[in-house]
Amino acid sequence: VFKEQHSGVILNISATLHYRATPFQMHASAAKAGIDVMTRVLGVEWAEYGVRTVSIAPGPIEGTVGGPDGRVFGQNRKPSSSAIVPVGRFGTVWDIGNTALFLASDAGSFIS
Repeated sequence: VFKEQHSGVILNISATLHYRATPFQMHASAAKAGIDVMTRVLGVEWAEYGVRTVSIAPGPIEGTVGGPDGRVFGQNRKPSSSAIVPVGRFGTVWDIGNTALFLASDAGSFIS
């Protein structure tokens, strides 16, 4: 449908845990690495059809299993936000939602 309409946006949600080795997360790391590559390849292949592919790869998001209190970090490994997030705070689901909205809108039309 995207190819026929000569427009569209495919938005994938990835993660950053595979950028560095994260203990006990091999399954998720492999899956997210695959999503990253798929996003890049489709971005090149489908650009001629006017289809953009974008991905959001958030770090720790509060209130999720990948957040500072979630099972990815565990109670004994809770990270300091300033140690791993340049802006000095963990993300929120609103941050991700607003990013997705921007990327899917006309305001993000140059990003692929």
